[in-house]
Amino acid sequence: MSNYTKVVDGVVVTDTDVPPPLDWTNVYDEIGGDMRWNEDFDEMVKERGLYGNVKPLYGSCSYTGEALYLMEVGDQSFFFWNALDDSMYRVNGGMSLENIVASLDEQGMNGLDLEEI
Repeated sequence: MSNYTKVVDGVVVTDTDVPPPLDWTNVYDEIGGDMRWNEDFDEMVKERGLYGNVKPLYGSCSYTGEALYLMEVGDQSFFFWNALDDSMYRVNGGMSLENIVASLDEQGMNGLDLEEI
């Protein structure tokens, strides 16, 4: 189990007090668990020039047909990773996690200033 998880009502979830956006989940096993969030993934992030601890936050629910994941890398830098095409986007504007979640709920990804890396 990752250092970035906690157990809530017997379920392992990511360690954040901000509930996930609609159609997203923070259940660790549903977002790939240790099979995804491991040293290989950390290395892939470093190959993109990003340094710092990778903290998984949420993943899109499987019924959406998407494979999007929101993570924090280093100190307050948020990124989306699309597992279907291996693209990664930085959330610009210094947004807090609460504001990112609110924006996703209100406008989806279109409400965010994203930069592909």
